[in-house]
Amino acid sequence: KVHVRDPIRILDVLSESLLLDYYEGDRPFHALREVHEQHRYLKQIRSALKKRRLDVEKEIEDLKMEEDELLLLAVDRRLQRRTALNRW
Repeated sequence: KVHVRDPIRILDVLSESLLLDYYEGDRPFHALREVHEQHRYLKQIRSALKKRRLDVEKEIEDLKMEEDELLLLAVDRRLQRRTALNRW
């Protein structure tokens, strides 16, 4: 399970990193590290969403199969009732 971050907070952290890099006057190490971490986070979110989508698709397929089985069972019972009534 992946904790979903607030997009505004992500931008705030990136802005803070850029300011820190600006005041240090060196290369943007803090900002690059933050961008790398956010990229890793987004990849985790993407893989979690893909997995969830596959789970939901499988669940839908299982429900369709169950629905078909119940329909066949209902038809079978109706046929049994009709044949039982015709015997009398």
